[in-house]
Amino acid sequence: MKIVAVLCWWDESPTWLSHVIAGAARAGVSHVVAVDGPYALVSSQERTSGVEQHDAIIRACHSSRVGLTLIVPDCPWVGNEIEKRSAAFRAALEVTTEQDWLLVVDAD
Repeated sequence: MKIVAVLCWWDESPTWLSHVIAGAARAGVSHVVAVDGPYALVSSQERTSGVEQHDAIIRACHSSRVGLTLIVPDCPWVGNEIEKRSAAFRAALEVTTEQDWLLVVDAD
């Protein structure tokens, strides 16, 4: 059995992102599915978070020896939270079995 963390975020503090992953690793998480991008209902010119946030997640997973699936969309999530969370859970199912657990985490 393994625990996979599911993290949906957009435009959050790199420090907070690092801390949530480190905390998840201490709780026994062996893989993180991180899904970036704004909802279509959010008025933003950006389609993804900054590279500093991506780097924070990648570094935190590496230093915690946790696997990572990083999803960065081409455009805002048209279906908003439902579409984004559904994509996150679909990706998590790719790295889990029926014996594994999902842990939803949030950095803010």
